[in-house]
Amino acid sequence: MKALQHALLLLLSTHATLTVTADLMIGDQVCMTGFIMDTFCIERGTLLDAPSVTTMKNPELHSYHCLLDVGVCINSGYQVLGSKDPMNGLHCPGLRIDDTDKVLAAGRAHGTTMDDPNQAFFACSTCSGPDDNPIAGYKATIIGTVSELGDGMGRVTGASGADSVAGAPPLEKI
Repeated sequence: MKALQHALLLLLSTHATLTVTADLMIGDQVCMTGFIMDTFCIERGTLLDAPSVTTMKNPELHSYHCLLDVGVCINSGYQVLGSKDPMNGLHCPGLRIDDTDKVLAAGRAHGTTMDDPNQAFFACSTCSGPDDNPIAGYKATIIGTVSELGDGMGRVTGASGADSVAGAPPLEKI
């Protein structure tokens, strides 16, 4: 599952935007900003560390700990999510990211090791960002080249007509 290689990750706190269209072709350069989500939590339908939270409905509640400390989440791979679909209130699947090391490095440098004062999230033990940086809601801009086309069916488990994230186009040369 080749997706994003040589990723340029720019951490942002703006709303997710997607510059990918239906005319996406192999070799196209794309840029997408959105929440970073691990495939394990996408496919389970709820967040591993917050099982009452629907993964694609509230990715801003996904802790840096779950994304960057938990082996099953790290090993499942990552995806940058698209905007929320106004029809169902769920974020759309975006682009798969194959370069886990770059996702981990950028996320860990940005996330904080501070405990959540509301005790809603576990602290990220591998993060090294300043104390006032986020505990949850890892958002980044991904720039890369489409390495293959998905099947167009990259729907979310638990959503109507859901299959898996396998249909999301992967990127390389990030």
